[in-house]
Order: sequence, then structure tokens, then C-alpha cells
Amino acid sequence: ETVIGNAIENCINTAFAKRKFFQGLMGPCGRMFYGDQDGLPGLIIDKYCNVMVVQINTAGLDRYEHVVISCIEKLCSLPIKFLDNSNLRKLESIPIRERAAVNVTTLEVLDNDVHIRIPMTDVQKAGFYFDHSHNRIKLLHLLKDLQLSDLSVLDLFCYAGAWGFNLIKQKAAKKVHFVDQGDFLVTLTETGQCNSIDPRSFEFTRGDVFKFLESNKEGYDLIICDPPAFAKSNNKVSQAIEGYKKLFHECLRRVNKNGIVVAASCTHGISLEEFSNLISVEANKLGRSITILDLGTQRMDHPVSCLSGSAFYLKYICYHVN
Repeated sequence: ETVIGNAIENCINTAFAKRKFFQGLMGPCGRMFYGDQDGLPGLIIDKYCNVMVVQINTAGLDRYEHVVISCIEKLCSLPIKFLDNSNLRKLESIPIRERAAVNVTTLEVLDNDVHIRIPMTDVQKAGFYFDHSHNRIKLLHLLKDLQLSDLSVLDLFCYAGAWGFNLIKQKAAKKVHFVDQGDFLVTLTETGQCNSIDPRSFEFTRGDVFKFLESNKEGYDLIICDPPAFAKSNNKVSQAIEGYKKLFHECLRRVNKNGIVVAASCTHGISLEEFSNLISVEANKLGRSITILDLGTQRMDHPVSCLSGSAFYLKYICYHVN
């Protein structure tokens, strides 16, 4: 027991030390522990401005929850909240535990220069998606280099609005239309207020993104499409590819001439090459010329040691569309 406890503590200490080295690039919020890439499969630790959020998704590690808590408390003074993934815990036959209530009603996030507030009632499985933070910065730098500003923007699968609010705050966007199936109006409104953003500079539509794209006739200067994973297993990849084809066909149809499309995928079973190829095919069908302006992957707090490994999942491609 002591040997295993010491090994767990050593893994967590090492991971936190690595994030300290990255802090100048990460900022104050980020993923502090990333499962098997940091040596403990099933353990996720995310640091927010006001709380540490922990997920334990394997039965073996669940027995040592007290060690995980003790170690985090030594390294950080923030309260600890558990975000149990019921599906993963069910697979491991781990019960959902009753724990002492932590008085945290909102996740406070700093993403680049944007303060984001996510009520716990709106929190998705990962809390907040830090993995694209650097891609958001890359996009801002690219738009500045291209001398593009005051763009009309469509932010699809927006969740907490990180892409759109980064653009508004840096004056790259004049107006952002957020779309998501979840009810994130409160989250978006509170985040807008937090950043002193004019409420007239954004709007939110709650609904199915595919149906929205089919019915909406408006053109946009910039479309950001960052959907959730379309396939959880390899046997669903062909189905996911069909979903991406349909989705990006509609995005390429709706973007204005000389516009920008940001295409993102977190589906592990589809490679960057396959992802870019399917978008190219859809552009050809529409007679639109596309040029890749930038490529990206996940931020370093989601560490990857090998591009063929299971930890590498995030793809970001920025296109110019004629």
C-alpha cells in the first residue's frame, strides 16, 4: 500500500512540476494531469481559477482516492471537486460516490485574455476545453497578420464561447453568432458581462447545428466548427467521416468569398490527413478553392510523446476559402 501510494504521489508531483515549466505558455488554468501520459491511466486533474476538478475513471486508482486528494492539497490551496464520468465508472464497476459538498457553483476560467464563467449546471464532461487555447491564439495572430478585423463570425458547437469571445475581445469579430444544442445562454451572457463585452456583439441560437446550417441562409466571413468527437471507437469511424463531410460541406457553403473556415476534430480514429482530405473533397463538390493557412494540435498540458499514440487526438486546420 505504501509503495503504491508513494508511486502515485510521485506521478502527480512530476506532472505538476512539468506544468510549472509550461506555465508561461499555459497561464493560470489548465490540465495538470492527463491520464496515462502522466503515468496514471484514468486520472484527470484540471486547475481553474477557483477550484481543482478531479476525475478518477479506473477501479485500481479509485482505491487510492485519498492519496490523490492528499497530494493535490499539498501542491495547491484550491478546493477540490470531483467530476465523476458515470459511463467510464460504470465500465470499471466503480460506484458514484457521495462526497462532502464543495461550495463551488461556477467554474472560473482564464482562457488567454478572456474570463469565462461556467455554471456547474452547464459543465460538460471535461469542464472546459483547454486543448484548443493555443489554436485560438494562433487564429488571432493570423487574422492580425492578414489585417482582418470586424468580421461576421459563426461559432458552431460553441459551448462556453471561448473561440468567439477571444475574437470579440481582440476586435477581430464585429458580431459572433453562437450555436449549440445545449442551453448555454446564461454562460455566454455571464461571460460577456465579465469581459465588458457589448451584448449586441453576439447572439445565441440553441439547436441542432446540422439543422441550423441547413436552414440558415446567411453568409459569414469566418466560420469556426469545433464539434465533439463523432466516434468513440474505431468501428464508428466511417460513420464519423460521413458526419464530418456533411458538416463541413455546409460550412464551406455558408462562408463568404475570401472567408476563413476553422475546422477542428477531436475524433482520435481520423488522422489529420484523412480530415483534410474529406474537407478538400467537399470544397471540390461546391467548386470552392481552399488553401490551408495554419495547422495545430492540442496544447502542451495535454502532452503527446508520439503522433501515432492514443493521446494524440486534436486536429486544427485553418482555411482560406474562395
